[in-house]
Amino acid sequence: MKDKFEWTKGPVTGFCNDTRVLKAGDVFLALHLKGGRDGHEFLADAAAKEAVGAIVERVNPKIALPQLQVEDTLVAFQKIARGYRESFKGTVIGVTGSCGKTSTKDLLALLLGRHQTLATKVNLNNFLGVPLTITGIDSLKHKFAIIEAGISVVGEMQGIAECMQPDYMVLTGIEPVHLEGLGSLEGIAAQKCLLAKYTKQRIFLPARCLKLHAVKELNVKKTVIFKEGESLSLDNVLGDISVFCYSYEREKGGMLLKITDKEQGTHRLFHVPEWTNGMVSNGCLAILMASELGVSSGDIQQRLMEWSPPPHRGEVFEEGNKTYYVDCYNANPVATWDRIECFRIQSEGKSKLLVLGAMGGLGKNTDQLHFELGEKIAKNQKDDETIVIIDEKAAALKDGLFSHHFPEKRIFFCKTKEEAKPIIDSFSGHVLIKGSHYLCLWELLPCRKMLF
Repeated sequence: MKDKFEWTKGPVTGFCNDTRVLKAGDVFLALHLKGGRDGHEFLADAAAKEAVGAIVERVNPKIALPQLQVEDTLVAFQKIARGYRESFKGTVIGVTGSCGKTSTKDLLALLLGRHQTLATKVNLNNFLGVPLTITGIDSLKHKFAIIEAGISVVGEMQGIAECMQPDYMVLTGIEPVHLEGLGSLEGIAAQKCLLAKYTKQRIFLPARCLKLHAVKELNVKKTVIFKEGESLSLDNVLGDISVFCYSYEREKGGMLLKITDKEQGTHRLFHVPEWTNGMVSNGCLAILMASELGVSSGDIQQRLMEWSPPPHRGEVFEEGNKTYYVDCYNANPVATWDRIECFRIQSEGKSKLLVLGAMGGLGKNTDQLHFELGEKIAKNQKDDETIVIIDEKAAALKDGLFSHHFPEKRIFFCKTKEEAKPIIDSFSGHVLIKGSHYLCLWELLPCRKMLF
């Protein structure tokens, strides 16, 4: 990208709101977001780093840098990004959902061919990250753009959707996440569906989402997947619908995944890594999305073998007398149970330590959902399991364990992760680390695996 705006002093190579990483040729965004520093304080730094201009709400005439004054820097930048989106002739895919967005986005980028695909970097998936991603599209290089959309409060998705206007959308699922800002499952669904309303072609989603009215009433083309043996109801579901069923068998080193087109009666087989149930569902969505865009089954299979999870989202590694299963980028009730089930299978016959941090963003449901997770673990308890609970918010998890007679001697409650470290260090066997991002549980890992 090398665009020249009339007001900048040279070609624009990008946009940046952080002078610590700003590069020569960037336009600096002087943002003043709630709870953050005022970007106008860093105009001199931007000029010193050879920015070609700045978008500002207040002009500073003392700074030798072209400044475009606007009423709201963020809104202005989103409008600029919308222009970039409208000029891109390739295919834009929006990925949203309560969990699994990043893994699904990364897998889809792999299947479509990373050499021709722009995908959201790290966690740039919010009202600012989405336009930053869109303005990074290079029309000469990229055939596809996969843009992740994450929200935590009502209203955020509207601006994201207007900016992104995807050709396709992948909805990984709707679960009790960010309830503090979104209220309820129906509230979450209503916000996620705003992106679907701006989707031009088709959305891909698991059938369980159709239980929610906001999804059911979307009058758009849908590709729906469900697991063999699960019930499927399409009553009162609007839009043209294609249905696929999937099943899998575990095999040495991974799984054999079968995807069946229910209308055609045909199926395809893929060898995939050893995934959780949730990742199998998301993997099916990514495979079907890639197929829709013309990637052959042979190419999909070859690329699947190159898959590795993003940092702290399903990594497995050995260190000394321990095998670590690391999924601590974030946590919610569904994803945590999904990971525990997979961990139990992967570590069958071995001593297990489940290090479970609190699940954040659950609002008034915090105690209830932690209690229910404890109940689930205890109902299906294994004699070779020890549980370490971290953070006061997770205290009800212990009560849930006790409610079904999980032995007290195999439960450790720690207010901080530092209290948990000696317990982990003294353990020999298989260790699962799962918890919300704010706990930074990756700091419990051996040094070589601590950093992103």
